[in-house]
Amino acid sequence: MHIQKVRIHGFKSFCDKTVFSFGRGLSGVVGPNGCGKSNVFDAVKWCLGEQSAKSLRGSSMSDVIFNGSKNRAPSSTAEVAIVFSKGEQSFPPPYHICDEIEIARVLHRTGGSEYLINKVRVRLKDIQDLFLDTGLHNRLYSFIEQGQIGMIVNARPAQTRLLFEEAAGISRFKLRKEQSVEKLKKVTLQLSEIDLMLGVQEKQLETLQRQVAQAEQYTRLKREEKELRIFDVLAKGKKLTDTLVERISKHESFMQEVQHLELINTRQEAFLHQARVSHSALFQRLSDVRTRYTSVEKELGSLQLRLELLEKELVEKKESLVVLKRTLKEDRSEQKKEEGALVRVVSERQAIWQSIQGEKVELQRLKSLVKGRKKELNQKYSALEKKKEEQRTLSKEIASISVQMNSIAMLLIRIENEQKERAIEQRNWIQEYAKIEKERSGLLKESDSLQADQEEIKKKEQEEQEKIGACDVERQKIQKERKAQEKERRILQKQQDTLQTEVSTLLRMQRDRVGFSTKTKEVLRRSDVYGTLLEELEVPQKYESILAVSLGEYIEAILVSSEHALQDIASKVQDRVHCFYPKSLSPYKDIGLIQRLHASEEAKKVLWSILGEHILIENIVDVPCEVTTKILCVNPPCVLHKGATTVGVPQNDTLMMLERSRNLKIKQAKIQGNNEHLTLFQDRILFLDQEDMQKDLTVKAMKKIKQELVANRQEFEKGLIRISTELRSLEKEEKAMKRRQDKLAGDQRRVVSEIEGQKEKKLKLAERKREVEKELFFTDDRVQELQLQVRRDQKDQKEREFTLQTRDTEFQIEQEKLHSKESLEKRLRETSKRLSLSIERKNEEEKTLSIRIERIRATLEKESAREDLLKDSCQTLADKSASMEKSYQEKQKEYSRVEKKFRDQIAKMEKKRGESKRKKDEISRMEQEMEQLANILQEDFSLQLNVELSLLKRDIQRAFMVDDEEYVIHYEEVSSSKKYTENRQLHMKKKEQLSKIRGINHLAVEQYHALDEEYKLKIAQREDIFESVSSLESFIVDLDQQCITRFSETYRHVNAHFQEMYPQLVGGGKSYLDLEDANDLLNTGVHIYARPPGKRMQQLSLLSGGEKAMVAISLLFSLFKEKPSPFCLLDEVDAPLDEGNGARFNMMLKEMSLTSQFIVITHNKKTMEAMDTLYGVSMPKPGISQVGSVRLR
Repeated sequence: MHIQKVRIHGFKSFCDKTVFSFGRGLSGVVGPNGCGKSNVFDAVKWCLGEQSAKSLRGSSMSDVIFNGSKNRAPSSTAEVAIVFSKGEQSFPPPYHICDEIEIARVLHRTGGSEYLINKVRVRLKDIQDLFLDTGLHNRLYSFIEQGQIGMIVNARPAQTRLLFEEAAGISRFKLRKEQSVEKLKKVTLQLSEIDLMLGVQEKQLETLQRQVAQAEQYTRLKREEKELRIFDVLAKGKKLTDTLVERISKHESFMQEVQHLELINTRQEAFLHQARVSHSALFQRLSDVRTRYTSVEKELGSLQLRLELLEKELVEKKESLVVLKRTLKEDRSEQKKEEGALVRVVSERQAIWQSIQGEKVELQRLKSLVKGRKKELNQKYSALEKKKEEQRTLSKEIASISVQMNSIAMLLIRIENEQKERAIEQRNWIQEYAKIEKERSGLLKESDSLQADQEEIKKKEQEEQEKIGACDVERQKIQKERKAQEKERRILQKQQDTLQTEVSTLLRMQRDRVGFSTKTKEVLRRSDVYGTLLEELEVPQKYESILAVSLGEYIEAILVSSEHALQDIASKVQDRVHCFYPKSLSPYKDIGLIQRLHASEEAKKVLWSILGEHILIENIVDVPCEVTTKILCVNPPCVLHKGATTVGVPQNDTLMMLERSRNLKIKQAKIQGNNEHLTLFQDRILFLDQEDMQKDLTVKAMKKIKQELVANRQEFEKGLIRISTELRSLEKEEKAMKRRQDKLAGDQRRVVSEIEGQKEKKLKLAERKREVEKELFFTDDRVQELQLQVRRDQKDQKEREFTLQTRDTEFQIEQEKLHSKESLEKRLRETSKRLSLSIERKNEEEKTLSIRIERIRATLEKESAREDLLKDSCQTLADKSASMEKSYQEKQKEYSRVEKKFRDQIAKMEKKRGESKRKKDEISRMEQEMEQLANILQEDFSLQLNVELSLLKRDIQRAFMVDDEEYVIHYEEVSSSKKYTENRQLHMKKKEQLSKIRGINHLAVEQYHALDEEYKLKIAQREDIFESVSSLESFIVDLDQQCITRFSETYRHVNAHFQEMYPQLVGGGKSYLDLEDANDLLNTGVHIYARPPGKRMQQLSLLSGGEKAMVAISLLFSLFKEKPSPFCLLDEVDAPLDEGNGARFNMMLKEMSLTSQFIVITHNKKTMEAMDTLYGVSMPKPGISQVGSVRLR
């Protein structure tokens, strides 16, 4: 057996499907570091069942799946398949007929894992069993990983022994021994449990035997006591009945007397009722008169009090009316004055406003005139400078003064312009303030609208949340149903997997032709053989036995394809093998058993040649007389022919093969049905998933709507916040405007003061100018003339400035007057409005008071008239009340006398009724006792006692008789007082005996029989287990002996090979093996000793890496000489070897490759030259390995 192909797909760096075709000799895998060479090693090891992720250089098993790269997505599965060729030795059963087998392992990223042999799912144990005793069971024997060659040398003696066990082929025996020991432990534990249970059951049986005897005694006494108790109950019932009949007769006579008294009492009660009615009517009339008199007196008092209050109120209202009229008159006169003042103020304000407008026009004219004069003055100053060059300094000073005066004039103009701008700005602010107020009202309305929308959105959001909750409930129901469906599907899938395994086993057994003899199997392997006769037949279960009996030894008959093959088999096979060439056989008749079977034409021909003419009958009793034809009987299965009867199934596996074929078809049908059910489950689960997905989408849509609503609500909240912020900003802006207005007023005041300052400065400059002009007095006439003209101009300017200032002051005064007139006008208007409202309110109060006074007067007149009437009614009622009081006293005396007489009669009647009640209670008590006695008989003894009084009177004798299958008691016995006394004493005695018997187990008989049966079964089971223990112990001893024999022989041979191999590999030195305990060959470890050439014997741990590697390689090759492994994988084993050792290693590797297949991963060029085939692994793209190969030999 050797590796023919390795297919890798999705394993580590091999993302694409990669195939390695290995030959029998030496195969090398080469490539740079990190390209994925060792992944080939890991793939083979993983495929053969490696379970440790750490040994595969990963943290978890999912790490072996290709994890993706920059340009490739991760794989979903990892798959490795190894094709083995059988070579000279065939595979272990049941694969011994195969020329090659394929072992595959698939791992899904979801966690599922599969093992397959020839594309059939198997267990990991099946793969491990396939390679037992081949050397592949121990990883150190056939898988030498990178850097781990030294582990063989460093291993403990017990671990080294495992290599020898693998070479000796005793792994299978050890596995069987472990299973047998485990089974022996279980059987021993089961035996001890049975012994313990038997001891407990023996004690329980002894206890139950005592309880059975006690229960039987108790049952007998209980029956006797029950019969006596029935007699006692019947005797009590008889005595109670006699008393009851007597009491009933007395009660009937007493009841007649009671009825007579009740009649008398009824008449007296009618009379008393009439008296009560008349008395009540009289008393009611008296009460009504008294009540009416009292109410009239109260009403009269309240009426007088009310009259007094109305008179006081009338006086107060008249006084208030006088005051109100006086106030109203004053308010009207004041209103007229205010209206006259308002008219005057309005006319004055209009006159002032017209005056201000005129002043403004005049002020503008004067300012423009001043400006023109200033311009002329500047021209004159310039002419003066031209003509007086010698007085340049003074002229310059005059010019500077003129400039300053111009600047002051310009400053005044600028200030005036600023005042105008501020006035415009103030108007703009007023407009802006009105605009802000309008915006604020709009924002408030918008805020109210947003709040309403927000409430509506909250309501919608709540509705969506309720819908989401309902959808979540439906989703939970769907998920619950899906889990149930998934659970049922898993159970069915588990059953399906079991059936698949069983069908695979049956198919494998059918393919391996289990049950046929060895010679038959050898013949069947020929290419010119159709197959066996049984394989061509489909036999109903009913006819399996008769077919086996009728065919006999022909059951293993073989169908061949040609006469030449028939002759060839006959010449080569010496044993008895029945072969048929169907085409050379005569035609068949479709009768009897042949008609009942389903088979091919060739198979029916063979059956006809074996069975010939025959009759098939169902039962042996239906055998016809005087028939020479062969008879096949179904029940019992036998063949009758020529007076002989053939009975019994032949001693082979015929029936087992037929049953296996039938079971295979049944299981295949079950698998098909289960597949349909699984499809239905899958469809249902898919439908539920779609429903769940749809509900999930609905929930997501609802959540999205909810999120949108929440977003809208948040936007509305943000809008409300924004509006609030804008409102606050508007308020801030309003406050800022007010502050700015105040600031402008302050600026205006500052400007006015600045104007005053500039004017003072201008006066100073004028004085300075006059001084300069005095200095220039002695200039020429033109200068004087100019100076005189300048002074005149200055005088005119001063006059104009003074006029301007005067007009400015008058303008401000007029403005102040205008403001005061406006405020006065506003105040007068408010006062006029307030007075108008006051006058209207007082007019209404005057009208109300007048109406109220008239009503009070009318009420006073009515109440006075009513007071007179009430006084008259009060006197009349007083007289009537006195007469009725006297009549009531007389009636009261008569009623008391009649009521006393009636009470006496009632007391007598109650006494009779009490006595009657006592008699009734006594009769009821007796009847209850009778019913209790009847219930006792019915419940305790299932006997009937008729306790109806009318029947007891008619047939008392028949009522107290018991005629039952179990109890027979007659009326005469019950009536006998002597018999009653005797039974009473006997009853007490039986009760005393029963009271002494305690703790009765009424189920003891049933428990005893059940436990006795169980005890006998346990005894038989214990004997069977004893036999199993003895057979297991002898089997374990035999396994130990085989292990010792094989290990001893293997150790001796390997030691000899090791002593030769090591000096040959290292060019000298010495090596040998030694047992840790030679007396315990079953468990002893193995020590390794080696001395390199030129050195003394020392511990192996002190050797260098190359020396350790040579010792390990020597031992490994020695083991391979004794028991060659089908293949061996070496991962950079030659790395620590020098050139000389490497050359010897390659020579030995070539020698060992004659018996085993070697796959070597290496970087060594010499080792590469020794290979027959080289595989180059590269990584052209990051994370993805590719392979190329070259055959050297």
